[in-house]
Amino acid sequence: MASDFKKVADEFLKSPAGSKIKKNEFGKIMASSDGKKVKQMLESGDDNLMDAMRKGDTDSLKNTLSKVLATEEGARIADQIMKMMK
Repeated sequence: MASDFKKVADEFLKSPAGSKIKKNEFGKIMASSDGKKVKQMLESGDDNLMDAMRKGDTDSLKNTLSKVLATEEGARIADQIMKMMK
């Protein structure tokens, strides 16, 4: 599953919004304590998240993202990424 997240992250970094972020900066954020906790949150469940991504199930993706962003770690990671995109 970790390789699936790497693939998704790489695809995001190639998108117009993600292209504003330097890959090494994104890697530093995800290697931080908050980043590791967020990654663990996303990986701790079953493969439903990755299935939802493959199927384009936006409702499941929004639900999962909302849960992650509701945590202190998720909010800090999102804030750091948003600042990098400016």
